[in-house]
Amino acid sequence: LKGRDPTIQVIGADPEGSILSGDTARPYLTEGVGEDFLPGTFDPSVVDRWVRVSDRNAFAAARRLTRDEGILAGESCGTALVAALDEARRIMASGPAATRAATMVVILPDGGRNYLSKLYDDEWMRKNGLLATTGAVIRIADLLRDRPRGSDRPAVVLARSAQRVGAAIATLQEFGISQMPVSEAPEGDDSIGAIVGSISEKGLLDRAYRDPSTVERTVGEVMDRPLPVLDAATPLDEAFALLSEGAPALVACDGERAVGVVTKLDLLELLAQRQPGLP
Repeated sequence: LKGRDPTIQVIGADPEGSILSGDTARPYLTEGVGEDFLPGTFDPSVVDRWVRVSDRNAFAAARRLTRDEGILAGESCGTALVAALDEARRIMASGPAATRAATMVVILPDGGRNYLSKLYDDEWMRKNGLLATTGAVIRIADLLRDRPRGSDRPAVVLARSAQRVGAAIATLQEFGISQMPVSEAPEGDDSIGAIVGSISEKGLLDRAYRDPSTVERTVGEVMDRPLPVLDAATPLDEAFALLSEGAPALVACDGERAVGVVTKLDLLELLAQRQPGLP
């Protein structure tokens, strides 16, 4: 493919523990992908970026592909899907123009028939630490529904790219929040496609401290990259994984509409509420 079109970007999906992507060799459970040696046919120069995927994320993605799309996928398909979603989030973070211009092709290399006693066996998954042992799946929508908020605070608070930074700071203070997505749409329009960036209390403080005139500039001039976006029906495990990887927060959507922002503090508060015996 790169011989035909050198501009094509090849993203390699590799299990944690495979040396193909440069990791230290160690055992992993995902079959049919990765290696603990370098085959003679391996040409790393054709891979533009590697995404390392844990067993837990690969298995969860393969099961979700079967459950949601009716595709009986193998474990390596889960690895490919996790890498594809990671790349999609990276492209979306580059802005609406890059998102519209991108075309992604994901190769799902394996079927699930050979893994019915592993990947699709709940007991095997639990014994290997790949499946929660008790309780129903908690989704982002559950967190948003149960999260306490003032009666006058909207479910999602967006900054507008054309408004002044000073006004955005006032909004952060008014609602007691630390960050906001930035939309280029007019007030009242919460569409995901219009989100072009984000601002945070810390980021604005740093800028304003160095240059007090920052408060008179527009939000669009000082905003950071957009926050990652996940559907509100997504299991909370995926939100946890994103936030653990360094994302400051994420935007939850329902269809084409933003419905909330999830932070690390939200996850901590949810865990505290659900942990018996805590004050």
